[in-house]
Amino acid sequence: MEKDKFMNFFCREMVVYRNLKGISQSKLACILGVTRFTIINYENGHRVPDICIGLKIAKILGIKLERIMDNIC
Repeated sequence: MEKDKFMNFFCREMVVYRNLKGISQSKLACILGVTRFTIINYENGHRVPDICIGLKIAKILGIKLERIMDNIC
């Protein structure tokens, strides 16, 4: 249950914050050392980033961890 709640929230936030920052999927993928297809899968909720990648994404996009925790706990 928490995994689904996390993914729904994180996927939405990832897209919103990535667009607000003006970062393309390709650019984010390059920064993280993953493929654009991986970013697409994260944003669509088809794949869950591991904790290290998830934290990197949050840091790059400026998503506060408290915001994530407040919305899933």
